[in-house]
Amino acid sequence: MIEIKMDLLQTIGLAGLSLIVGYWLKKRWLKRLTIPAAVIGGLIFAIINTIFYQLGIGYITVNTGLNDFFMVLYFTTIGLGASIKNSRGLGKSIVMLLGLTIIAIFVQNFVAVGIGKMFGVDSLVALMMGSPALVGGPGCVAAIAPAVEKMGYSQAMTAGMISATIGISAGGLLAGPIGSRIIERHKLSTMTNAKTYEQEAAKSDKDSAIMGKTDVFNTMMIILVCMFFGSFITRAINSFMGIFMDNISFPVVLGPMILGFVFRYISDKKENDLVSVDGVDVVADVSLDLFLGLTIINLQFWTIFEIAVPMIVILVAGIIITLLFAYFIIYYAMGRNYDAAVMSAGFVGYGCGTTSNAMSGMREVTNKYGPSPKSFLTTSIICGVFLDFANVLLVFITMGLLN
Repeated sequence: MIEIKMDLLQTIGLAGLSLIVGYWLKKRWLKRLTIPAAVIGGLIFAIINTIFYQLGIGYITVNTGLNDFFMVLYFTTIGLGASIKNSRGLGKSIVMLLGLTIIAIFVQNFVAVGIGKMFGVDSLVALMMGSPALVGGPGCVAAIAPAVEKMGYSQAMTAGMISATIGISAGGLLAGPIGSRIIERHKLSTMTNAKTYEQEAAKSDKDSAIMGKTDVFNTMMIILVCMFFGSFITRAINSFMGIFMDNISFPVVLGPMILGFVFRYISDKKENDLVSVDGVDVVADVSLDLFLGLTIINLQFWTIFEIAVPMIVILVAGIIITLLFAYFIIYYAMGRNYDAAVMSAGFVGYGCGTTSNAMSGMREVTNKYGPSPKSFLTTSIICGVFLDFANVLLVFITMGLLN
């Protein structure tokens, strides 16, 4: 069997090609899906690579040297995008939804590990099919899985990525219907003369300043500063946590995320242009695409065939739990009103997949039944400010307890 090893330059080029293919397919045939283009293109390559491997022809291995760089780059933009200023007046809703989401994370992980043990799957591999894949999505899996693989569990990344992709598909399909079902069952309504969320967003876009290359340059410089000093913050946190628990080691992204949040807070507090929102969005999109592309083209599906059945069982259980949580807990806890129903749709979106799932699911509901600006703002703050941060922390704490 032939093994083709790609160097760093060839690998980044292959990731770029997979992105082009992913965006082309999404634009032409897959518009309705909320699966990221990087996932689509990367999976196509990974599937073709697996077919050639199974046929005994050969396979390609890639250089993962840039994965960590783009991973930290992306997670730093999450910190820079976290604005406390935008959460004023929504404190109670945000705390409540965040608290319920944290409970859901624990439940997803507990069920994943429990079912994994029933099938004889290593606990840490099963854990990757829980909240890292469902609440976290591909980006979270790619950030956490390397630490699991270093412990000797080589299936972690592939199992997590496949689970995340299935979760995104489920979230995209089910978020809107769940919200609609709650609204129709309880005969909920909203004010018909209110402006829609899309109109508000369009007005905001129109009023915003045109982004220039200076915004991107300044953003990159801030990110690099956060990455440099943040890496030392992560080391300090890990050293401190090591005093109490030997097995906990947070990923390097933690410090840069925290420092990015500090920079954004200072920028909002001083009301200056220290942090460009548009610049952060551009860098986030590019870094996430390359981060996911590099990660997914490295997936080797043939390594997880033996755990395919338990993986499906774990995912079905996790998705059902998320749906039940949205239908019976999120709706009632968040106020039993129209906004709560829309937030339930959003919860299914990000509870099974990504922020874009949540936004598209809520948009589907509000386009049919009426606007709910509170739901969009609350959910976007949870997803943009707290979700990844809380999920990564909780998962690594769980890993420390399991290992």
